[in-house]
Amino acid sequence: MRLAADADLAPFNTLRIPARARVMAQVDHWYEIERVLSDPRLRDLPCLVLGEGSNVLFRDDYPGLVLRIANRGRDVLDVGADGRVLVRVAAGENWHGLVLWTASRGLWGIENLALIPGTCGAAPIQNIGAYGAQLSDSLVSVRALDRTRGTWRDFDAQACRLGYRTSRFREDPDNRWCITEILLALETDGRPRLGYPGVAASLDALEAETIGPADMAAAISGIRQRKLPNPRVTPNCGSFFKNPVVAAATAEQLRGRSPSCPCHPAGEGLVKLSAAWLIDQCGLKGQRVGGAAVSDRHALVLINSGGATGKDVWQLALDVQARVFDRFGIRLEPEPQIV
Repeated sequence: MRLAADADLAPFNTLRIPARARVMAQVDHWYEIERVLSDPRLRDLPCLVLGEGSNVLFRDDYPGLVLRIANRGRDVLDVGADGRVLVRVAAGENWHGLVLWTASRGLWGIENLALIPGTCGAAPIQNIGAYGAQLSDSLVSVRALDRTRGTWRDFDAQACRLGYRTSRFREDPDNRWCITEILLALETDGRPRLGYPGVAASLDALEAETIGPADMAAAISGIRQRKLPNPRVTPNCGSFFKNPVVAAATAEQLRGRSPSCPCHPAGEGLVKLSAAWLIDQCGLKGQRVGGAAVSDRHALVLINSGGATGKDVWQLALDVQARVFDRFGIRLEPEPQIV
């Protein structure tokens, strides 16, 4: 465990926004969390749980305790006769590293989620998803500490209330849950999910029956690298806005005015729109506020092009929301946590 006062948060958020925390504690083992939270110097401070900072925007300094979860460990707990494999993963493990680890062992289930930044503990908070898959397809349970009561709880997948980029953890107004590990159910006898546009084409050189999870992870990684700016090169936090889910009648009206608008079924009477398409149609690629900009490569990504502050990024996000609403009447919701 490491404690630091007046800690610099720029290295710990992928937008590289300059901000400071009153105190930062990095915990490398689950039992250290209880020790930190019971410390009389810290227990009354507001607390922010942070992984790799890939889904957060610091608009300002943080006046309390930033608790960085950095525990490690991944284990195969059980291999069933039906090919179902239970894998337990510590919250501080890198998500993409886990995908590569499971894919290299021939385990199916999360390969379409390759190259999503962040930690495994952050994955259930917004139910990460991409290319026709989401965490809820494989999640069995989550172990978490209630910071306000000091008690531990295991949530099964249903109790996590996973939805589109949301969960009970994200919706909790007190932000009291600190996830320490997750349990996944993967398969030895899976099949590639090729239905998302562009995925099958990226595997054209392979016969469908020969495609393995490692092939899928490599293909998905390639697609993401071609489409999205690398946060290590161009600081960003990935998709800044959720794809809006609207009533089917609203989508039909929009398609009537703009026939090229991408629309995807999202449940009974609902349709998911493309936030990137809406932003692009407003001509906002390259739009800037201070050092913040809408990426030229992907309209859904806001970048720190150099010297951006949290206020720059947030003002740019507000400008994008306003332009999209003025043109389409659709409200975009930010995906990252705004601090």
